[in-house]
Amino acid sequence: MSKHNKRYLPLHELKHLAKNLTEISDCEFDDSDADPLYTDISDSSEYSLDCKPQTKRQKVETFKHNQNISSRKFEFQAYVDVINTADAFKLSRLICTQFSRGVYSMLGAVSPDSFDTLHSYSNTFQMPFVTPWFPEKVLAPSSGFMDYAISMRPEYHKAIIDTVKYYGWRQIIYLYDSNDGLLRLQQIYQGLTPGSEIFQVTTVRRINNVSEALSFLRGIEEHTRWTNKYVVLDCSTETAKEIVVNHVRDISLGRRNYHYLLSGLVMDERWESEVVEYGAINITGFRIVDSFKPYVKEFLEGWKRLDSVQSPGAGKDSISAQAALMYDAVFVLVEAFNKVLRKKPDLFRNNVRRGLNYNGTTKALDCNVNGNWVTPWEHGDKISRFLRKVEIEGLTGEIRFSEEGRRQNYTLHVVEMTVNSAMVKVAEWSDQTGFNPVAAKYVRLKANAHIERNKTYIVTTILKRDTDQFSQYLVLLATRSDVVTVHLRSTPLFGGL
Repeated sequence: MSKHNKRYLPLHELKHLAKNLTEISDCEFDDSDADPLYTDISDSSEYSLDCKPQTKRQKVETFKHNQNISSRKFEFQAYVDVINTADAFKLSRLICTQFSRGVYSMLGAVSPDSFDTLHSYSNTFQMPFVTPWFPEKVLAPSSGFMDYAISMRPEYHKAIIDTVKYYGWRQIIYLYDSNDGLLRLQQIYQGLTPGSEIFQVTTVRRINNVSEALSFLRGIEEHTRWTNKYVVLDCSTETAKEIVVNHVRDISLGRRNYHYLLSGLVMDERWESEVVEYGAINITGFRIVDSFKPYVKEFLEGWKRLDSVQSPGAGKDSISAQAALMYDAVFVLVEAFNKVLRKKPDLFRNNVRRGLNYNGTTKALDCNVNGNWVTPWEHGDKISRFLRKVEIEGLTGEIRFSEEGRRQNYTLHVVEMTVNSAMVKVAEWSDQTGFNPVAAKYVRLKANAHIERNKTYIVTTILKRDTDQFSQYLVLLATRSDVVTVHLRSTPLFGGL
């Protein structure tokens, strides 16, 4: 067993985790100084670390942790079962099967189609559920009791509002491609004060692909050619990259008058500096992983060494926000059980008898309701309260929860794309202090020391009414051509330019 000395799982264990985020898993604990103690943790997830659909399979993986205090040892054993259905009945049977095995908590990411069912079972049976993100708006239980679901991703719609305010944008175009993006739009609307809005969302469109997004922007361009356009783009990293590249290459779309704010946490992934199109247009976004922190830097070094074939998403010098949130979710759950067993080492002793898991006087959890009464997980409330008390440093920064199970005391990094397709931090946003600009460390391009004689330089200017002050620009430039010893040629351009 590997010693648990750090605030994150050892890399060789993450290697297994990266392969098996699409799973339903069990977790069993054992005490080296006593009879075996088994604790199951179900991991319910539909997507792997890089969010690509997986084929249905069953697999067993083992994760091991040592707890230095009291020499307690515990082991994660994952029984993989991919959820590839949104059918409520099939999903219910799958959840009940896991309950019957004696799971102590659930962990994983699910799609909006499956979330309501899983969330309902979690609250009904008081089963703790840790997820990297909520795919939809989650309301407090109508019963007034605790919500047993916890999301690792903080709500950051206020960061979007404050960033738009910082740039002084009065009108924005909002493009999104998922329910997650729609949820953020709703939160933005709710965050604006009626009658005194600092900006307006003038145009909203849900896009299904890159070509649809570009076609929509072309339509706007035809009606308002010369105005500045501020586009809040909420989509996946790959979609955002393709939209930017194709926008720059599209001669019918402007560059200087566009500014993209990527509202999803897509800037944590690698944006290749060799793709010059990224630096040809204004781009701003958010990062939640601070790669300059020592322990994050150490993690990324090991992450880069992993085989990307065996560990999808690894083998790079960056990690996506979704993967980092899943990684932190695992350790939040581990830390919660650390606290539980540290305070009450024998809490689960009576739940394991003759190798079987019990919930009170019955075997495990039973989804079959006796009359109108549901027997909840007897330790679910206590485990959930310990989850809310977890305070650790993760890949996504300080991890702390409110009584409602929401992230608090977190920081996002606001970054801009430079002309050489590199990112530079321009501000930090915190739920405590709001938007705080920082001195950006721009990397300037090297200026040419001389003008190449045998090279064609194209200068484009726009002929438009009410610009008489610029009408003599080319004449003046021509009179100075002898200074730079270049040949100038003026050619009027037509065709929509």
